[in-house]
Amino acid sequence: MEESAYSLFNLGYVIIFAFLGLFSMVMHVSKDEQFRNYRKSRKILTGAFFMMAAYCATRLISPYSRGEFLDFWLFVVVSFIFSWLNYTAFLVLISAEHKVQRHFVLDGVIPAVLFLIVGLIGLWIKPFQLTAEIIFGVVFISKCIWMFVLCDREWRKVNSELMNNFDTFTDIKWMRILVWLTFFLSVTTLAAFYIYEVSIAQSIIAPIVYVYMLIKIINYLPRKIDELRINNIQPTKIAIPKAKDFTEKLQPKIDAWINEKGYCKPNLSIRDVAIQMGTNHSYLSAYLNTNLNLTFQEWLNRLRIEEAKRILTSENIPIEDVGARVGYPQNYNFSRWFKTITDTTPFRYRKEQSRSKK
Repeated sequence: MEESAYSLFNLGYVIIFAFLGLFSMVMHVSKDEQFRNYRKSRKILTGAFFMMAAYCATRLISPYSRGEFLDFWLFVVVSFIFSWLNYTAFLVLISAEHKVQRHFVLDGVIPAVLFLIVGLIGLWIKPFQLTAEIIFGVVFISKCIWMFVLCDREWRKVNSELMNNFDTFTDIKWMRILVWLTFFLSVTTLAAFYIYEVSIAQSIIAPIVYVYMLIKIINYLPRKIDELRINNIQPTKIAIPKAKDFTEKLQPKIDAWINEKGYCKPNLSIRDVAIQMGTNHSYLSAYLNTNLNLTFQEWLNRLRIEEAKRILTSENIPIEDVGARVGYPQNYNFSRWFKTITDTTPFRYRKEQSRSKK
């Protein structure tokens, strides 16, 4: 019964991973240079899916032997490479720095070579097999933890840069969810080899995770992240004056810009705002982060929502027009930020204010 279920799940894996690989390969991607990293990420994922389909296909024609050293060795090697490719695709997708990507590639090749050497020794020297399995387990888990930590750190860095440089909302929380899900599947892999119930649960969960991953990546347009990296909009390495000095210099410029309602223009970047104020975007970023403890996006949206609140209570115009007036061409972004900052919707806010005036 267990063997037939094992074969059935392997057949399902072959079909699912082959389909995911084909789907990822044939889906159109713009050849624009802006999407170079996105295309590369998709190719890496495609390769990972086809590799898993091929591995599962070989398991269909090989005997069922859960406790054999050779099976465990191949299982660990394939699982590690698959996890490594998934994390690599993620780093490429978010356009992590080149040195981070290069280090990550080397950090994956070295354990793979170690697995190969130790596995061959285990095949030749049977008494060494138990030691080899322990080495596999320790290296596999430690490397999965390291890859997770690195990818999570890069996600937080990119998310912070987006918040500090652009006013528009680019939702990349799903990327972090995928990093966590990949980590969960990776660290439960060894248990799945030995424990039948865990392998069944993972056989059900894993395809759902990878289908979700492919759908999110295919629907994702990495314009803001690529724009951020291509234009290199990061704080330049210049000497930032003391907090008191640049606060005194910047405050009048910021106040004048706010009085002119410069924040009501849509699609602003921190560089645009700094130019309008006649200052450097590094100074402005430092001022917002240090003095107000806000990112550029948070600061800009608070100004816009305050203006929106004033319009909602003083002018009888449609709510979507209010959003456009304060710098939100898309009504969804206006409603989202309004609720985030005020804990209510624009409609409810206007209604509550009307009642309080009566």
